[in-house]
Amino acid sequence: MTNAIAAIRTLVESDEIIKANLSEYGEGEDKGPALTFQTAQDDMEMPYAIMRIEADNPDDVEILDRMILNFDVYCDNGDYDKAKLIATRIEKLLDREVGLKDDGILSIHRAGKLPIPDEDPSIIHINAKFLVRTIRTDLY
Repeated sequence: MTNAIAAIRTLVESDEIIKANLSEYGEGEDKGPALTFQTAQDDMEMPYAIMRIEADNPDDVEILDRMILNFDVYCDNGDYDKAKLIATRIEKLLDREVGLKDDGILSIHRAGKLPIPDEDPSIIHINAKFLVRTIRTDLY
């Protein structure tokens, strides 16, 4: 699964529209779009995105797993248009993507996108959800 997550992250981070709209995070060679896995860093500036695994379950075929992968996009200053642009671009990059078989990903399908209310009304949070089918050759 680590290869699959890394491949998806690389695909999203390398997109010019994502680079232009997410803030930058990191230093030196590690500097890039503010996209993290599982949790945001305290010193990240908005807008940023977080990749989270919601579920990782076996499929009905023994060598396949199904993973639900979330992208949470956060923007401040009530910038709904920017949050929507980033979330929609991530959807466009990943929906029906089948070119990542070398990284253990059989397919990626969009599973929905919705705004999530935040306690602070100036923070816009949009969640984009994907069903990722991965190949588990390490078990068989």
